[in-house]
Amino acid sequence: MSCNRGFTLIEVLVASVILMGAIAVANAVYSNAVEATLKSRAALELNKNLPIVLANVRREVREAPTKSNGSGQVFGLSYQWTKELVEKAAPPPQFDVDERRMVRYEEKFSLWLVTLNVQYQGKTRTFELNEVTW
Repeated sequence: MSCNRGFTLIEVLVASVILMGAIAVANAVYSNAVEATLKSRAALELNKNLPIVLANVRREVREAPTKSNGSGQVFGLSYQWTKELVEKAAPPPQFDVDERRMVRYEEKFSLWLVTLNVQYQGKTRTFELNEVTW
């Protein structure tokens, strides 16, 4: 009469390999979830404060037409911007009824290409936008 009172060594080894595999998969899933959470928080922080940065850059571009670059910091976001002139234009000509001729205006509108680099938590994102000044 044989009496089975426990598990064999092979059964214990197979069970432990299966358990270790399950723990490894759970660890990988958890690590990926934590990493995704950190990335999404950083992106959310950047996107939340980006309108404030854009408003500051637009104001700086409009208030200092001769200034070609600038930088600043808002709520932990550091930013640098540069601008280059794309086009200078005049308002469309209009017909002056009193003088009976077309009146042309001087070129007073400037279209700028603004390149904005924003840094947050060691990551940099670059944006390009057009801005009109007069």
